[in-house]
Amino acid sequence: MKRIIPAALLGAGLIVTSQACSTTLYVMSVGNSDVQVIINGSLVRTLVIGETLPEGVSLRSIENNIAVFDIDGKVVRFGLGQSTTSQAVLQIGRDGHFRTAARINGVPVAGLIDTGATNVIIGSATATRLGINFRSGPLQIAQIPNGRIVSYLVVLARVEVGDIVVSNVACNVLEGAQIAPDLEVLIGNSFLSQVQMQRSGNTMTLSRNNGL
Repeated sequence: MKRIIPAALLGAGLIVTSQACSTTLYVMSVGNSDVQVIINGSLVRTLVIGETLPEGVSLRSIENNIAVFDIDGKVVRFGLGQSTTSQAVLQIGRDGHFRTAARINGVPVAGLIDTGATNVIIGSATATRLGINFRSGPLQIAQIPNGRIVSYLVVLARVEVGDIVVSNVACNVLEGAQIAPDLEVLIGNSFLSQVQMQRSGNTMTLSRNNGL
């Protein structure tokens, strides 16, 4: 894929990962005084209010079908089907890139993981489709051999990849630029720095701790 992104918008391509929680939890059911959970992806446990498991998880209370847990010393609130970790599993494409169906402010967009981009990057046509008033953001101009590229810096309220949701994500909107005919967004490090990335062969897994 031919690059149209100026060097001024790119970073070193390094991923800063968030610290992982030592204990993971998924809520299977919520009752009046107890919950059923999966600990560390395999252990099914039933917890009553006030009980603490050997894995370091305790149930403080249940309020309006929301369970209040203490996990490794941190208080979190989860309902049915919620978990400490969200994930997105991506497969490499024929072009050697990891593409994904992302969502920006709730609207589906065709995306590509770009560890070299400092911020999320979209073209002005995509920004207009999403209803983003990008020209109100700070103007940035980068000089390249074929001329210059104008972009505007904005903050996206919500970016989603798979089950992962990140709020308040920095984004460069390129004036008059189209990323590619079948591509609307480059998912750069303003999003990726808030998740963990693991690659195994042709598979990339993104994960994020929720509320921890």
